[in-house]
Amino acid sequence: MEDDQEDNSQPKGTRRRRIWISIGIILALLIIFHRLILLGAIHWFAVHRAAQENLKLSFRAEGNVFTALTVRNLHLVPTGPAAIEIADAEYLHAEYSLFSLIRGHADFLESIEARNARLVVDPGKVRVQVAPRPREKVTLPAVFPERARLDNVTVIVRDPAHDFIAENVALDLNPRVSGALSLTLLQLPTGEAWTRVTGTTSYDNRNLALRDVVLNEQTRFSLINVDASRIREHMMTLRLVGTLDGAPIDLQASLTEQARSLFIKSHTTTHNLSVSSAKKLGLPKTWAASGDGVVRDLQVAGATFDRAAAQISAHDGVATIQPVELRRAGTALQIHGTVQLPERADDLGRSPAKFEVVGNDLDLGPITSAMEKPLSGHGQINGTLEIRDEQLQAGFRIASGPVSSGDFSLEKFEATGTAEKNLRLHSKDEPWFEGLRANATAVASAVRNSEFAVDTISGQLDQNGSLITISNVKLQRGSNQIVSNASVRLRADEKDFIKQPATIQVAIDSPETADFWNGNSPNRVSGTLNASGIVQWNGAVADGWFNVYGSKLQIRNLSVPQLSGAGSIWQSRIFLNDLTANLNQRDFVNGQGMLDLRGEKKFAGKLVVDIADMSTLKPLLEASGNKTELRGSFLLNWEGRGSLSKLTENGFLKLAWKNGQLGNMKALTANIDATYSPAGLEIPTFFIGSDRMDFQAIVSAKGEILEISKIQLDQGQAKYASGYASIPLIWGNVGTKQPVFPRDGKVNATFDSANLDLKKLFDDFGIEPLASGLLSVKLQAGGTLANLQARLDVDGRDLRNPKLPNLDSATFRISADAAGNKLNLVGELKQPKIQPVSIAATMPFDAGKILSTRSFDENTPMQATVRLPRSSVNFLRQFIPAVEQLDGDV
Repeated sequence: MEDDQEDNSQPKGTRRRRIWISIGIILALLIIFHRLILLGAIHWFAVHRAAQENLKLSFRAEGNVFTALTVRNLHLVPTGPAAIEIADAEYLHAEYSLFSLIRGHADFLESIEARNARLVVDPGKVRVQVAPRPREKVTLPAVFPERARLDNVTVIVRDPAHDFIAENVALDLNPRVSGALSLTLLQLPTGEAWTRVTGTTSYDNRNLALRDVVLNEQTRFSLINVDASRIREHMMTLRLVGTLDGAPIDLQASLTEQARSLFIKSHTTTHNLSVSSAKKLGLPKTWAASGDGVVRDLQVAGATFDRAAAQISAHDGVATIQPVELRRAGTALQIHGTVQLPERADDLGRSPAKFEVVGNDLDLGPITSAMEKPLSGHGQINGTLEIRDEQLQAGFRIASGPVSSGDFSLEKFEATGTAEKNLRLHSKDEPWFEGLRANATAVASAVRNSEFAVDTISGQLDQNGSLITISNVKLQRGSNQIVSNASVRLRADEKDFIKQPATIQVAIDSPETADFWNGNSPNRVSGTLNASGIVQWNGAVADGWFNVYGSKLQIRNLSVPQLSGAGSIWQSRIFLNDLTANLNQRDFVNGQGMLDLRGEKKFAGKLVVDIADMSTLKPLLEASGNKTELRGSFLLNWEGRGSLSKLTENGFLKLAWKNGQLGNMKALTANIDATYSPAGLEIPTFFIGSDRMDFQAIVSAKGEILEISKIQLDQGQAKYASGYASIPLIWGNVGTKQPVFPRDGKVNATFDSANLDLKKLFDDFGIEPLASGLLSVKLQAGGTLANLQARLDVDGRDLRNPKLPNLDSATFRISADAAGNKLNLVGELKQPKIQPVSIAATMPFDAGKILSTRSFDENTPMQATVRLPRSSVNFLRQFIPAVEQLDGDV
């Protein structure tokens, strides 16, 4: 028996030893190969999890897993609908405490490093939960490492308005030394973007401080502080100090986890911050919040308020405005209301809400005092907006008594309006006007300014979805009225308002047109005027018609017994079939034409002016303050065609003025005969003559030369001026953007005028003489526009100013030489009471550039000297007769 027991005990001991040996071998293998096994498990789990999200993941993992993990050559691309467009990283490294992670501490991450990484996320491609479920706890961010380093990291988050972009981020957070921050580009979803953003960093115990962060000259922050040192206590604080669009700003906030929500407490102080900049601050979206604010000296669209105060609170699922008040000089405009907070942020615009605007007896004077022309008077505004059962209903009423601004005034104004819209969810691309119904009417009474007066102005606007109708817009004055109607059909796929289909109709019925003018305005038009027209626009092409008829019209003593006109619009071409103004039984003005509104704006037209006696037009000259005598028969006949981009296609002009008088010139004769075509311009006849003077010339433009020959000016029997000019001009480029004056073109000009009587010249044109005396001018020019060689000599003798009769006559000589792109002037002024005054000047002069730009550069440098030898100051008595005695030298 003992032997049997002994034999049985040996196998049991052997088996135990074998089991322990096997376990030891397995443990040894795990210890030896645990790193490869764990890294393989991590790789399999990550690839498998990414595949579930429609992503293909590849990377190489390194590290001991328990305290550190390194990922190299990470590449992530979508294989189907996924929030991530692409993710690439050359190097990712993290060090952490596994025990802190297991115990749920937020500070488990010790260090993180990323190099050459790019992440592009499009949240719109997947359904993202934007609000926490009722039982889900809201927590603070958990990633706050003790050290961090980012090098060439780019993050892009797609957004329908503007992408969020942080490009080429470089950030070094090291508790031992200060670091730096730099971004090539920072763009926010609101559209603001900044380039080359820089700053310095300090980081200790998870307390991050960014200093001297510069976005642009007007927006920079001396401190951006994120303190997560108390993250284990579920608390963190924020601080921002700097300037926003030039306005100082100081923001402090604390975030604390409480139960299942996040409690946010913030305080912001700013001065002189414009409203357009305040939107960049953003507001925290929270379920429980309260705040109040005061803005002093607020200006909005020209309106000024001493104080704008607001109290806003949100709790127990209701947001309340109590109220927003805009106060100015004892009057106030108030806005108050409530909004039922929905469970989802997307439903905020459809949740039940009610707002009311109240402004009674508003004093418009103080409110509009900052405007160029402030209003005076009192008005009121009342309105409501309510959302119930996802239906929006709104209404308003604006009214005023007498209101004036400068020379403008009205006795009464009233406007009312209503709107309603279905806010239920529709297709994503549904336009804003779909389902919107609106109506508004406005009436203004006794409207006047310095020129015009109207009894009433009224109109009505209706909108039904995409159709906007403006009807019965009427200006009424006694029995006279102007009525217009219009409609616009909005297209959801067309953002350009000009390309929306529209119709406009206008009708004028004015038996007493003068009633539209206020008092005895010099610009008043009297008589009967009737006109009508309609234009239909399909977004690309216009069609329509128009006509006008007037009788017994009179303006500034000019009578037009009959005016008639008619035309049509077809395929965006305006046809003026006839426009005739009969000045009397004999005289008339008639025009016809066509203008194509498309492309090059081509036109063709005819104009005939036939007046037997030009004195008919004298009232127009007298109305402008010109008392010049005007007589004679006048005939103008023009016919031509071209385009607004090229005016010189084909045409002719004939002008004849016979037995005329202009000022003191009698027996006036003018004869101009001109033709033009793409080949050139020909004016073989250009003659103006009278009993006092004759002027004639021949003008021709062909190829690249403009020639003006046989220039001659005679006063009586004396030949005072003659000349010739040939300058480079490309006729085919006139009216286009091509250069008209070639710089290498040759110049040849001569002009000679001797003893021209200035007083007689002014008298001949009926103009008050600005000076009297004899003037001689001589010009010689040659070379090219790029290198002009020219000389001008001007000699004036016995020069006097009629306004200074006590001033002795003077002699003035000046010579100007142009050569080598420089202009030199030398002159001398002599007068009996003073020593000769010498003048000298030099300056750059590029004739070709001046002609091509059609301007002279005001910044052109000039050197000039004026010298007056010692002379007695007694000559000043000629300018100031009241001075009896004046001694001294100058």
